[in-house]
Amino acid sequence: MVPVKSEFSPLTIAKRSYLQKWQLKRVQLERSPLERSPYRRQQAFTLIELITVMVILSILAVLSTQFVTSSITSYTQSKARFALTQKGRQALERITRELRMALPNSVRSNSSGQCIEYIPIIGGANYLGVVGDVENGNTTSTLNTAPLSLSSGVPVYVSVGGLLPSELYASGSSSAALALWGGVDTSIVPNVVSHSAKQFVRNSVNRRMFVATFPRQICVSGDQLRLYDAYTPANTYPLNSALSLGTPSGNSVLLMDGVNGAAAFSVSLATETVNTLVSINLPISEANQAITLSHQVMIRNVP
Repeated sequence: MVPVKSEFSPLTIAKRSYLQKWQLKRVQLERSPLERSPYRRQQAFTLIELITVMVILSILAVLSTQFVTSSITSYTQSKARFALTQKGRQALERITRELRMALPNSVRSNSSGQCIEYIPIIGGANYLGVVGDVENGNTTSTLNTAPLSLSSGVPVYVSVGGLLPSELYASGSSSAALALWGGVDTSIVPNVVSHSAKQFVRNSVNRRMFVATFPRQICVSGDQLRLYDAYTPANTYPLNSALSLGTPSGNSVLLMDGVNGAAAFSVSLATETVNTLVSINLPISEANQAITLSHQVMIRNVP
């Protein structure tokens, strides 16, 4: 009788267990060493992975630093440029106010464009009748005027009919269109303005007279823009040669520093139909920033 093998016999179970272990070992042998390692799930990054990550982070850090640095530099430059523009604008506004109050046809510049000179007005009014001039051959020492109000400033000159700077600035001991101030009598209506006996070069077309004070100059001196006054002695006429003597003496006020270049002013003289035009060109720099301010001032021709 042939014995029947049972699948639950000890021999069968032993053979099956051996086959399972052999198949598991065969699968492990077919895997890579890293996969066969019992510590496979506990491994860190490889050196190549670390180097790759470090390179990428370095590139990002460099790009971020450049962006931040560029932004900060741009902000600093913009802030410095704005401050420089504001400083220049304040100086130009002061110059504009000064020139707008200049005696008609008194504005002139020197040949280098470094200085501009003008005679400030502190009052004005229409006068009655005619004054002594070259045409009628008479002299006069008083003007009957409409009520006259003087602004701040010392009255020094009475001006009538000046059409050219050469008629206002004296090349000798007198000026063709200026007389020395004598005073005003406001108790009489109309007012009576007195001055030194004078034969003016002409009468004003509009019968207009002006009261003016000492001349002033605005000059580029080194890297500074300064306003000069009180360089004309009392009881004397503005000298034609004062503008050609360079920076004048007397009092001065700093308008702006950081100016580059000397040629700053040019004047287009007025005619009977065209107003005086002053062109201002000021290159200025500060904190490694440089700009050029260009400005024009129109002065009405109302002789």
